[in-house]
Amino acid sequence: MSRGAGPISHLSTGSSPNKIERWAVSTTERAADYLSSGLEPASPRLLVANLLGDLNDLSDLLAGEIERESWLNAFLLAAGLNQIVEDHLHENAISLARVARHIRRVAPRPLGSIAAAAVRSADAALWGARSLPQNERRLVAWQRRAAALVDDLADAVAVPSLSERQRLAETWYALLGDRRRLPARLRRSIVRLPSCFRNFDQQPADIERLTSMFRSRWPDRERRILVVGVRTSGSYMAPLHGAYLRALGYENVAVLTFRPGQRWRRGELKAVAAAIRSDGLAVVTDDPPKSGGSIAKTALELERLGFASHSIVLLFQTLSDTPRLPARVQRYPSVVLPWPDWSVQAKLGPQTVQLTLTEMLGPAVQVRSVKRVPTLYRGNSRGHLQARYRVQLREPSHGKRYEREIHVKGVGLGYFGDHASAVVRNLQDFFPAVIGLRDGLLYRDWLPEDSRLETIEPENASPVATAVVAYATRRAGVLQAAEDISLRLRDRGAVWQRAADLLARAYGPAGQFVRPVSYPLVKKLLRVAKPSVIDGSMGVDSWFTGGPSGLRKVNFNERAFNSLDVHCYDHVFDVAGMAPGTSDPELCANLRRAYKQQTGTTIDPERWLLYRLVHVAEQHRDQRNQGVEAERASTGEMLRYFEETVFAHLEHDQLNGPLCGFDLDWSLETRKLGFPCITPAGAFALRALVRHGYRVVIATGRSIGEVRERCRAYRLIGGVAEYGAFTFDAKTGRVGDLLSRDDRKRLDLLRHKLSDTDEIVLDPEYMGAVRAYRFDESGRRRGLNAETISSVLRATKLEDRVRVIGGAYQTDFMVNTVDKGTGLRSLAHDLRVESGSEQPGKLLALAVGDSSEDLPMLGLATRAVAPANADAAVRAAGIQLTGKPHQLGASQAVTRLIRHSPGACSQCEVTHLTAGSRLLLAALGAQDARGLGKIVHTFRLAARVLRTTL
Repeated sequence: MSRGAGPISHLSTGSSPNKIERWAVSTTERAADYLSSGLEPASPRLLVANLLGDLNDLSDLLAGEIERESWLNAFLLAAGLNQIVEDHLHENAISLARVARHIRRVAPRPLGSIAAAAVRSADAALWGARSLPQNERRLVAWQRRAAALVDDLADAVAVPSLSERQRLAETWYALLGDRRRLPARLRRSIVRLPSCFRNFDQQPADIERLTSMFRSRWPDRERRILVVGVRTSGSYMAPLHGAYLRALGYENVAVLTFRPGQRWRRGELKAVAAAIRSDGLAVVTDDPPKSGGSIAKTALELERLGFASHSIVLLFQTLSDTPRLPARVQRYPSVVLPWPDWSVQAKLGPQTVQLTLTEMLGPAVQVRSVKRVPTLYRGNSRGHLQARYRVQLREPSHGKRYEREIHVKGVGLGYFGDHASAVVRNLQDFFPAVIGLRDGLLYRDWLPEDSRLETIEPENASPVATAVVAYATRRAGVLQAAEDISLRLRDRGAVWQRAADLLARAYGPAGQFVRPVSYPLVKKLLRVAKPSVIDGSMGVDSWFTGGPSGLRKVNFNERAFNSLDVHCYDHVFDVAGMAPGTSDPELCANLRRAYKQQTGTTIDPERWLLYRLVHVAEQHRDQRNQGVEAERASTGEMLRYFEETVFAHLEHDQLNGPLCGFDLDWSLETRKLGFPCITPAGAFALRALVRHGYRVVIATGRSIGEVRERCRAYRLIGGVAEYGAFTFDAKTGRVGDLLSRDDRKRLDLLRHKLSDTDEIVLDPEYMGAVRAYRFDESGRRRGLNAETISSVLRATKLEDRVRVIGGAYQTDFMVNTVDKGTGLRSLAHDLRVESGSEQPGKLLALAVGDSSEDLPMLGLATRAVAPANADAAVRAAGIQLTGKPHQLGASQAVTRLIRHSPGACSQCEVTHLTAGSRLLLAALGAQDARGLGKIVHTFRLAARVLRTTL
């Protein structure tokens, strides 16, 4: 067969058909099964279940789409393919520049500046050397040909009647024949999905209109136009702008893409220079801006290269929540298509919806009227448009009339949107009835709001968990993936990396440098035996009652491949996504129990913890201010992990035995991971005490709810909360209130006065003491300033009645009548603890605390110890200090009491932990290391990772 002749489907592509079939659910689904897109009504859909394909995958699918003259999908595939190559050509420069900035930021001066300069010099040398090898020049040439094909396919989308299938097929065949000569790593690189056509409802009609608006202001067709697309969306939008400009008669149009932070390649600089020399225009395009940062950086870079600011024109669309241009880009000329004028808005008009429903439902049903109904919007405004309609229907065969409420929502353009059909095919029982898909809009039945699963009551926890697990496991079975592609994603939101970066916080600013250890460790813990396409949107508000399984699922096709979200191929991540951070531990237990019943497999605690922590982070990602909710949710997940591992099988209801008291913050728990949690050193110390017959309590400023959680997780017999306001007996569940009526009146007066100030936030969890904080300009939680504190105390006349307990993250207020000592004496009475005869008044065999608020507790102990981080008041009181701070200090105090290190004898030895638990606890142990000790810990952890088999 001659070169380029014959149908593309007969060409050798270098990939087996089975591999292609595993990646794409089907490339030949006909309109009889699912309605064809309004853009290409005669074309079969490209139903791709796994949208994260590599260069090989996209290449194979592109051949078929060109053969079928499916120009839109062919363009999307080719643009993604070209984006992969362009990112590969620029990737090293971006990563090394990032390393240099990080070194300068975290390393001490002048060493940090010198090291950063060395990295930048190496970066420049490597960049200069990249163009020398023959393979690199061959790759650049291949990319230029691929970019030319993208332009040709963009022309086919803009003016389909002028497209030449045979010529395009021959062009692609030539590129396909040279594909094997590309680097293997490049061929396995994964496409980045464009927000414009996947996350938002932008369409070629919008690009065409923007281009037409540009023409009305810059009508000179002979002027050179350089269209610069900000990758990733710019890889798709810029070629379309170029095509529409050519269609309008512009004679000199060139297209480039740019990712802020990259270096320019020689050919790109030539194109920029040519436009500048001829007084051309640089047209910058991207998806709807939020802050405008990427657009501004691109425009500034073009100015640096020589473009005048008035020669840089910005073309983009705006969303409803950002109707104005960001301030940082307002100095440039711009052409803006506002949210109400997007083409999708017209497609949601009642008349258009009526015509579409008429075609979808067929002659058996008449659509007599369609009325748009207002509805409460839920979710991210930077997402798909959705609408609700009340539809009057009639069946002519027997004259039956009835009403049906329909929900219409954007799902994406071309095969990005057809992904919804790939999901629905074998899972319809779990979803509302799907009517059809047209023009990137999915039509389905509306589910009444009163059937939404807003909360999960205890009596419903088990059936809800059963239904959720049934959906996740069924989905995993029908949407299997050939491999866990997330393992190939670096710095692109993969769940394993998000979890590893969270663990690396234990190393502080040096966390980036332990990636060679933390990444393999977490990949080992989260290895997926049977990868599948997840849902990714499993929160409570995505579920409604009803359906064969008892629940129906909405938002089932968005989050798995949203460019702003995390990527994972483990359906357990979906199970763990149900109500992350919930204060109800029984829900987690029900989910894991249901999973074991339905699959026969147990979800290990490490996988569960890491997935839940990532979900919590995602749940609160868009919050500007650092509230306490995310922090408490993460802490709760960590508490349940230690309860299941270190403290498993440990009894905490001893009736007698010496009493030991511990402060919580900065003694047993620190914030090295970004939220308060115990470390392995502290956990093993508490466990050793209990195993040696001691009864352990905590005395803390934290709320009574948080004390309950700790008592449950750490197997404590009780605690004192809110600086002595409450006591808690873990065995009976009794809460003792030590505040008098006058105490409460004073604290309520203080709350009222503090709440009058807008910038002050009161923590509602505190029912005794008052906890207040504010947010700084960066949204970080901070304590109140001295002036505010003095003003409030003067206004309430409580200067002598209330004490102020300052902190970096909050300011607490407590009446002077109670303290931790008061609370411990009351708790000891409830626990029937009497002071020893040799030292009257000493209720505790051991007390560990680090601040002045702990002195009343330390005064009740036969052995009072403070970790090395103790404040000046504790030091001045002559309290015995340990050589180590925080949890290591607490561990040293326990060592002195039991006369050996925790776990060093047969009585307190830890033998029940799995290999996975030991590996993760070893990683968490980095929180206890300091200075050079962290380096030693890293090498030991690396050795453990190498020898651990899971």
